[in-house]
Amino acid sequence: MAQAISKRNTKLSSGGSYLHISFNRPDTGNMMQSEDLSLITGYVQGVSAESDTRAVMISGKGEHFTLGRDPGNKGGGKPAAPKTAWQVHEQITSQILGVYAAIRHCPVPVIAKVQGHAQGFGAGLVGACDLAYAADSAIFSTPEMRHGIAPTLVISALANINRKTYADMVYSGEPVDAQTAMAAGLISRAVPADDLDAAVSALLETLGGYDRLAVQVIKKFLNKPGHMDPDTLSDLADFTLSTAFTRPRD
Repeated sequence: MAQAISKRNTKLSSGGSYLHISFNRPDTGNMMQSEDLSLITGYVQGVSAESDTRAVMISGKGEHFTLGRDPGNKGGGKPAAPKTAWQVHEQITSQILGVYAAIRHCPVPVIAKVQGHAQGFGAGLVGACDLAYAADSAIFSTPEMRHGIAPTLVISALANINRKTYADMVYSGEPVDAQTAMAAGLISRAVPADDLDAAVSALLETLGGYDRLAVQVIKKFLNKPGHMDPDTLSDLADFTLSTAFTRPRD
């Protein structure tokens, strides 16, 4: 039986390499269990700034990217609901937020390759990634309110997209298509489904040819708060670029 979450390091012909994290439970729509979230976090945290890794790519096998968290458990039946805030933190929230934090702090860009449905945690994961390429037939949804859950964790990962778009996703529970997701800033590009693999491969090859530190500098700079005033942002841009360009070369 294939691992639910797998990883492999792949060399690029243009130089450097990338880490590929793949969801391998297509018969469930790649639904995530607690141990899967921990694996994703560990794999992303394992990317070293000193390695030749230029990017992390996250994808799902089968029809869907991921339909989110699996509410069931391995033993069958409905798991016991957590009774205290600490139990909620330990059993649910810390694992989801850990994935988002690992992506934020990863030294290189994390790229989502999306087909089918990215639902719940899946939509949040796409929002947390630095770039997302999606099939033009892909859809994105946050239906948690229909199940009595306020999806604050997903919203925390969607904070950089258009507020009215994610408010509509949350309150209506209805999915949005790839074109709406791109207009809102949830994804970077929507391409024909048959061209998705080629589009992501071309992006990875481009990143492979870039200077390693330059890739890392841009990842860090893009994560600076958007509310920084223009003069401070200009000073930071000047200092960052000057430092990067005058470093000792390998």
